[in-house]
Amino acid sequence: MLTFRPRPSLGWTWLVLIGLLMLAIPAWTTALASSQAPVPIILLNLAIGLGIGVPALVLAAWFPTMRYELDEETLTLR
Repeated sequence: MLTFRPRPSLGWTWLVLIGLLMLAIPAWTTALASSQAPVPIILLNLAIGLGIGVPALVLAAWFPTMRYELDEETLTLR
């Protein structure tokens, strides 16, 4: 089995930016509207931000570990 690494890329930076924005924007808007918005709306806002931001940051952390494995019959991206 042969293992190859892809060319160096800065594609992971987009994932980091998206993840950080999705964590920062709900926190910022919640801080601005905390005295006026009902608690369920605030919690929903934070849950959506965490639900998108955390997976984006996890994918950004996994991005550099990508590799191609080539054996006699298959090419696998891991």
